[in-house]
Amino acid sequence: KLHSTSTLLLTTAVARQLRRQVCYHYSMSSFVKRSSSTAKATLKGTQPALLHGDLRVSTGVATLDHLLGGGLGLGQLFLLGQDDFNHYAAAMTKYFVAEGIAAGHDVFLVSPEGSLARTIKELPCIVSSHRGWQRPDQLPSAAAPAPTTASTPSPTTPKKRGVRFADEAPSTQQPDTNQDDNMTIAWRYQTMAPVDSALGNSAPRKDKYCHTFDLGKPLGRQDRDSGYLKPMPLDPDAAETVCDQAMIQLQQALSPFHRSNKSCSSVARVLLDNFGSYLWSVQSNRTSTELCRFLLRLRALLREHHAVCMLSTPTHAMPSSDVARLELLCDAVVKLDSFQASVHEHDPALQDYHGFFRLKTLPRVNALTRPLPETYDLAFKLKRKGLVIEMLHLPPELGETAARPQEDVTERIKPKSKGKPLCQPNPTKQNPLDF
Repeated sequence: KLHSTSTLLLTTAVARQLRRQVCYHYSMSSFVKRSSSTAKATLKGTQPALLHGDLRVSTGVATLDHLLGGGLGLGQLFLLGQDDFNHYAAAMTKYFVAEGIAAGHDVFLVSPEGSLARTIKELPCIVSSHRGWQRPDQLPSAAAPAPTTASTPSPTTPKKRGVRFADEAPSTQQPDTNQDDNMTIAWRYQTMAPVDSALGNSAPRKDKYCHTFDLGKPLGRQDRDSGYLKPMPLDPDAAETVCDQAMIQLQQALSPFHRSNKSCSSVARVLLDNFGSYLWSVQSNRTSTELCRFLLRLRALLREHHAVCMLSTPTHAMPSSDVARLELLCDAVVKLDSFQASVHEHDPALQDYHGFFRLKTLPRVNALTRPLPETYDLAFKLKRKGLVIEMLHLPPELGETAARPQEDVTERIKPKSKGKPLCQPNPTKQNPLDF
């Protein structure tokens, strides 16, 4: 009995001493400054997300970055469903590529259609003065050079047919200077705040994360020849399939951006133009199987490297079953529904927008939750200085006049026969919208 009691006391004393050592080590370690090896390495043109803290890159569209929770995360696959005429989806891909050039990222353009030269020629001009890299005319040791044609962007290029910027649309309503500012109807709404359709912070960004571009001017020669644009043309007539060619080239190009490479200080951007079209699967009869196998290998490749990828896919020209399989393999999926050649083209309630913005899937990588948007009723409009996504607010449906003409009340409540009461269940009325 004495032996067991002494053993218990000894065990209690040892446990108490160990507890004191652990508490002392924890209290002292809280005052020790973290070493540089444990600190998270920062990459050029990235910023941590507010929700999960992972590094994000900008898509070139500030409102889209807000919907994605701060941008596109490293290692994520972004699927962009094209509109019917590929006008607005092409503009969004140009913003993605131009943002990579402005941030100093290596941009890899992969396409089997041979249209890479035209895509590079139509890239928008970078309006923002700051870059992720220093141009030769911005080096501190260089003297002020004389203005040359190399630093001056080319003249304004004409826009595609059928595309009109929202800030250049002709105004159908002329302002009436004699009209009073007070509302003639719904006067109780005067005390309410105006509806704000903007997403996130509509003020211009002061940091170097998301830049400003001008679609009316092409990319400057110095920015185009900076070395960050790296086209990857594919040959549909080769012995290997187009998907195998793209995978081999991407594995070689992304090797310097591996996560184990501590000397890597940049991010790789990959753009697959018109992914899923006929040229991507011209050598294979199983279209969806070949594309899904390629996406699985590509997503595994992106997870191991500091890279992001955007797929521009003609979903309107593909079977719905194939589109559903591709969407399941991507981290984020959006779709652009343009108003061109549709029933909404001449709708006066939608004249301020160019199409609906369908938000199908939000990214959720290494997390249990995903960012939730304020609403899923979204619309987009293309401006000269950027593509804007806003919450869709329809105006009230009013007639030609503010006040409805009054009808003859005695005629409406006049009974049909002598024995019926004045309050009839179905009185005669001229307008079916009247009560």
